Amino acid sequence: MPHRIRKTFRKEPVDTSLSEWLTTEQVARLLQINLQTSCKLVSSGELKASKVAHKFLIKRSDLDEFMTAKVFVPKISQSTAA
Repeated sequence: MPHRIRKTFRKEPVDTSLSEWLTTEQVARLLQINLQTSCKLVSSGELKASKVAHKFLIKRSDLDEFMTAKVFVPKISQSTAA
């Protein structure tokens, strides 16, 4: 029976500060989410990306815009606001 190969992230930090374009793997690491979740965000259109040579690349400015739009602001219930 063949073994399943499981893709894992490298443990060392990746310097993405100078890169204008990020891979879905780098986005997953930066947002601390699963790689599949990162890919779903791209495929659903929630996160803008360009497909280059069979890979999706995300512009850093688009990631920043996505993160700004996804900021959670809790609602204040009327009972605690009064």
